[in-house]
Amino acid sequence: MIASAQVTVVAGSYGENCGAPRGNKTGHLAEFCNGARRCAYRIDHQVIGDPVIGCGKNYLAEWRCEASGKIFRAAAAPEAGFGSVLTLSCPPELQQAPVLPLQAGGEGITVIQVTGGSRCGFSGAQTAPLAKACNGRTRCDFEFGPEVDATCLNDLSARWHCGREARSSLVLVPPGAKTLTLSCEAPRPAPPPPPEGVQIVSATYGGNCGAPAGNVSAVVAASCNGKAACPYVVDWQRLGDPAWGCGKDFVVAWRCSFSAKVATVRVPGEAGFKKTALVSCQ
Repeated sequence: MIASAQVTVVAGSYGENCGAPRGNKTGHLAEFCNGARRCAYRIDHQVIGDPVIGCGKNYLAEWRCEASGKIFRAAAAPEAGFGSVLTLSCPPELQQAPVLPLQAGGEGITVIQVTGGSRCGFSGAQTAPLAKACNGRTRCDFEFGPEVDATCLNDLSARWHCGREARSSLVLVPPGAKTLTLSCEAPRPAPPPPPEGVQIVSATYGGNCGAPAGNVSAVVAASCNGKAACPYVVDWQRLGDPAWGCGKDFVVAWRCSFSAKVATVRVPGEAGFKKTALVSCQ
């Protein structure tokens, strides 16, 4: 039975997140912990060496409890070699999570520890369920059941890392919520900055004579967009004549860079005889 079993180390990996090979410190971990029912293992880079200098390294301990085929795991976040302590025990303590395979490429979530929630009666017991639900995924929304009061989750937090990243991430349950969201998704690119200078909203030639609104917007935008100032010359030979025999006005509306305010200027008819509309952001 697991209750009377002893620790059998499967692997000890230091710096796998920095490219070090899995199991590179198995011998030292096994020498220290094999045969124990409970083993508090202190990770000291001065003792076990530094496999990847200049990179914050995690540590992953994996073991079985003798006859049990299940592999258990304890993980320490970077930099683990500055004295982090992992506990290997049989039976495994509640904070230890079964090993779950990562997605191809190893870029998914790896849960390290859940802390807090003592008022809910958790006392660290949520690490294993969170790891089971989230390990290997790129995003995980872990929702606590209806029996859990959201007010007792105020101090509950989870720490995890993504694939081979050296750093770990920390998240708290938002006030009044019952969901922990862990994510290893790539950040969405920031939206491009608003364009500089004049941005034509619409331009109409002959609206007073029944011409459709915005009938020359594209032509005026091509001449003025992006400029600090644009003294636009209204030329019927370039714009065409949308209403023969009628003295046509010219109306242009525009915005300036980061402003939502729309400015407007009107040139009375006949505007197409090369009258000027001053479009400016100065």
